[in-house]
Amino acid sequence: MRGAVEIEFIDRENFLRFGESVEVARPDPGRAQRGEDELRTLARVSSNGWKIAMHCVRARWTDSLYAYDGRRLLTPQGGTLLLCVAPPDRSLNVQVFVLDRPIVINAGVPHCLLTLAEECWVQVCEDFETRSTPHKLRKALVPAAVWT
Repeated sequence: MRGAVEIEFIDRENFLRFGESVEVARPDPGRAQRGEDELRTLARVSSNGWKIAMHCVRARWTDSLYAYDGRRLLTPQGGTLLLCVAPPDRSLNVQVFVLDRPIVINAGVPHCLLTLAEECWVQVCEDFETRSTPHKLRKALVPAAVWT
């Protein structure tokens, strides 16, 4: 694992290997011009029932990521969050993103949230029966500023 991990911004392309950025790619200009509402399906998730929760994040470092057996919708509600995520087959290859928009994390993708504030809030929507598996990291992830 590298000593420093660059913090990235989420966009459709760079996050695709982990899940989806929940956003409308191109609103319909004709509907907008006519003042019509739009409803677009952004993600489909099969479910045994939903669990909707508010997660208060106070962690400022981690030595583990967690892979869930179902897809999860994470919607930031306040504060500045970092999403630490890794490919399912390479859980030590961690990437870090600023979580500044709703995302859907794919099943089996190891991830965790860290805060840059005293505490942050995230709405979590997931299958009622979802379970997680920890993935221990070789070194702790600790956000740090670098003076260059």
